[in-house]
Amino acid sequence: MSLREYLTDELTAKRTYNEHHFSIRSNMSNMSGFELRKRVNAIDEEIHYAKAEISRLEEAKGKLKSQGEYVYEQGGVKRTVTVRHCDDLKSELAYLDSRVIDFKKAARWLRRERAVLLWELRLRRIKALKQPMQKHRLAQLEKEATRVLSEIENHRHEIEMLLSELQRIQRAYNETFNEVRQLTFDKELSPYDYNIAKESLPQQVLAFANLKWFREKLPSKT
Repeated sequence: MSLREYLTDELTAKRTYNEHHFSIRSNMSNMSGFELRKRVNAIDEEIHYAKAEISRLEEAKGKLKSQGEYVYEQGGVKRTVTVRHCDDLKSELAYLDSRVIDFKKAARWLRRERAVLLWELRLRRIKALKQPMQKHRLAQLEKEATRVLSEIENHRHEIEMLLSELQRIQRAYNETFNEVRQLTFDKELSPYDYNIAKESLPQQVLAFANLKWFREKLPSKT
């Protein structure tokens, strides 16, 4: 609650305001219009509460002067404050005056904080005049995204077929190579002794056949 943070000495209240101001500016770009309006409403409620407290304290001062007592409520508990001596009256009036000043200062800081939010809200409302065009743009982008996803789905089947064919060729190649290797007696053969291993099935293509991340990046079938 910002009001409670501002009910302090002037130096601390100023530091609190600067911290809030910095936080607001830092997070403004990530704040939705709804969140912005909600924060303004929250500060409005605190200002309203501060004004109500000021009125209550002013009323208490009037009753204290005229009747020598007033009813004080704090945390839902009511108690009656009664003064019988002039010094006590002055002391109690001074206390009430100090609380009035505190709440007025707090309300002033709250209004400054609200002004920052209201300025941003005003700018966004001006930009909101373009909202119909932006919504139309969103609809276009959604159509484009649907088209691209459809193409990805179509290519998925093609890629799966090609990968399956590549794996079939690889299996056939391995089987044939092993047969040739078993029948070669003058030297130890390497798969790279044959052009098919160096050109038709380069290492990067063989690796591509098992690219797990490639499949994971494709949207799941629904």
